[in-house]
Amino acid sequence: MKYIFIIVIVIMVYYGFYFQGLSDIYTLPIIRSKEDVMQAIAECESGNRQFDKDYRLIVHHNANGTYDVGIYQINSTWNDVAYTLGYNTFDREDNIRFANWLYEQQGVSPWLSSYNCWK
Repeated sequence: MKYIFIIVIVIMVYYGFYFQGLSDIYTLPIIRSKEDVMQAIAECESGNRQFDKDYRLIVHHNANGTYDVGIYQINSTWNDVAYTLGYNTFDREDNIRFANWLYEQQGVSPWLSSYNCWK
């Protein structure tokens, strides 16, 4: 039985499955590093920019009253957590640092709305 499990895992890795926790599986075209995935997310979320061409912070206002800010379009529901950890998501470097912290905590879940763009 353990050999079947090992074979299944090897096949899944060969075909490029990316595991997000035990309950979520997202298919990616190839095995990608965290850095590659995060770069793709930043490109899709903001064009990899914190500010627009007029040097205004990139902010997206959502229908539910929240807003997404910066290079990783961090949702405002995370503001308290970010500030508690010492991050200001309005700052480019802190937006990146908090996005990496968020990825370590939740994987790609915070960016599933743009999954079809960066997958």
